[in-house]
Amino acid sequence: MADRPTRFKAWQHVANVARDASELTRMGSNLKTRVAVGRAIQEGRVRLAYQPVVKAASTKQIAFWEALVRIRDKNGELLSPGEFLPEISGTSLAVLLDCEVLRLVIDQLASRADLRLSVNVGPDSFAHPEWIRVLEAGLETSPDLALRLIIEITEDVVTSDHPQGAAFLNYLRDAGVSLALDDFGGGATSIRQFRETRFDILKLDGNLCRSLHEDRDTQVLVGAMIGIAQHYEMLTVAEHIDSAEAAAAAARVGIDSLQGYRFGKPSTDIPFKVEKTARRSAG
Repeated sequence: MADRPTRFKAWQHVANVARDASELTRMGSNLKTRVAVGRAIQEGRVRLAYQPVVKAASTKQIAFWEALVRIRDKNGELLSPGEFLPEISGTSLAVLLDCEVLRLVIDQLASRADLRLSVNVGPDSFAHPEWIRVLEAGLETSPDLALRLIIEITEDVVTSDHPQGAAFLNYLRDAGVSLALDDFGGGATSIRQFRETRFDILKLDGNLCRSLHEDRDTQVLVGAMIGIAQHYEMLTVAEHIDSAEAAAAAARVGIDSLQGYRFGKPSTDIPFKVEKTARRSAG
């Protein structure tokens, strides 16, 4: 019978082989996904899904729509972002996909004067020259698009100390585009960012909003965030509002707008006519 150290080394070898095999499988899966995303971009199979953001005071009134990325696979099925975004993060494909999504958003805004859309710029595309070129090309064709375009930026991007970050945000503001800080409350954004960047819209992290109706501590915290937003004249949006109770609680604490399954799941159908809104003044 083999002694204990020998048995341990044997099991360690088996564990290493299993780990290496798992890593190779993961790498193969990533490569397959990246190839699929690249082909989808080339073949025009990137789609937009639209989710409404409604006014808290009158939930039948839509303030704007968020445009979310989807990919149609070769079988005609729509893939959600979680099925491909993690695998392309940190690669040039992420930039190419963001650029394609921005083109689609610009095309929709150009074709419908009653539409206002928000779209995310990911960390890989933030301040990227190619993304900026796509935006500039769209604005050259239809300068008024800027007034109906909202760029959503997450907290982690804002706090990343990107060398061109401040210049990029100033460029967007000078172009007339509205800026939204997404997932606020889930990261480490400081008051300094509010003073320096002057966002137009503050989207509160869904994890806060989801429990708003049943957690007094969360209500106090969100109330403080709303006070900050009002001071800086930002429209507030509560995300992940999926129930009547959460919607009512958000309205009670003073949130301006609501987004979540309670008011509509993302859909690839072109949105119906929306109410034209300016920035927070139209609240």
